[in-house]
Amino acid sequence: MDSKERLFKGQLRQMILLRDPFCRTPHCNNTPSHVDHVMQHAKGGQTDYSNASGRCPACNLAKETPGWEEEVVSEAPHKIRIRPTSGVEYASTSPTLVGLVRLEQLIGGDGPFIPPVPVKKPPGRRKTASK
Repeated sequence: MDSKERLFKGQLRQMILLRDPFCRTPHCNNTPSHVDHVMQHAKGGQTDYSNASGRCPACNLAKETPGWEEEVVSEAPHKIRIRPTSGVEYASTSPTLVGLVRLEQLIGGDGPFIPPVPVKKPPGRRKTASK
């Protein structure tokens, strides 16, 4: 899923925030409120699912520091290589998208999400025509 716009909006933004429940900067466990490009839009980065990461406001500003580099290493699972100005290299991998808890985060709701389950009648006796 990609966008022709510069900003991550609508369902694309929701998908990224579902994939990234925590800030993608190493050693930061804040909840992301910003969705931004891994490779900046000004440097030719696309506005799409694979070139996006969820960040907290502080980390999103920090990654704009001159010398800070990031690149997408793989798309499934989404993994980015981060080289801050300190010269150390980090890898940030998104958690897997499984489980009802993650599904509930996507659709919202107050109580636990119980998916609809088709009801099958147990095998039993067939009615026979009475004589």
